[in-house]
Amino acid sequence: MTTTTPMSPAVQINLNIRGMQPSATVAINERSAELKAQGRHIYKLGLGQSPFPVPEHVQQALREHAHEKDYLAVKGLPALRQSISAVG
Repeated sequence: MTTTTPMSPAVQINLNIRGMQPSATVAINERSAELKAQGRHIYKLGLGQSPFPVPEHVQQALREHAHEKDYLAVKGLPALRQSISAVG
């Protein structure tokens, strides 16, 4: 399938996407919008974007560690494991 408009080049659409279902999140959002439009009260329990600012010490830690891209060891951080085991 090729889609064109007078101002844009042809776009090839892979026909394998025909059977794709919408994501569960999109489906839930669409359904909640329908119910809200019907006057139903909807309780949104998702976290979404926080209305609170990110604390400065968290921002600083993110800046300092942003370059660390490797996965942690499967067993976790040794110091953290030691601290957790000391609590119990």
